[in-house]
Amino acid sequence: VQASSSGIRQRILIARALLHDPSVLLLDEPTKSLDPASAQGLRAFILERLARHLGKTVIIATHNLAEAEALGDEIAIMKQGWICGCGTLDALRGIAGLATGTLEDVFHQLTKERV
Repeated sequence: VQASSSGIRQRILIARALLHDPSVLLLDEPTKSLDPASAQGLRAFILERLARHLGKTVIIATHNLAEAEALGDEIAIMKQGWICGCGTLDALRGIAGLATGTLEDVFHQLTKERV
């Protein structure tokens, strides 16, 4: 199937993945190349329909920290193939020694990387 936009291609790929009704889905950069409205729609679909309504476990690999923070019940932060921290955002804050902060703050603290 040839699709004319990245958004349509992403939807087709997810629909194909759902054909066999898996209990776990692994999505690699699901909103990459999507316009902001399409990305938001896909995030809402993942969270509301797949995770909450259908009870699917959805594992997402992403470099988009805001997206990981919005979608992730549990988050693993990796650097060079190694897990630096894993857990809820609150647990990751504790691991990083932060009382507050975004996932980006935690990421920078755990990986010692700055932009």
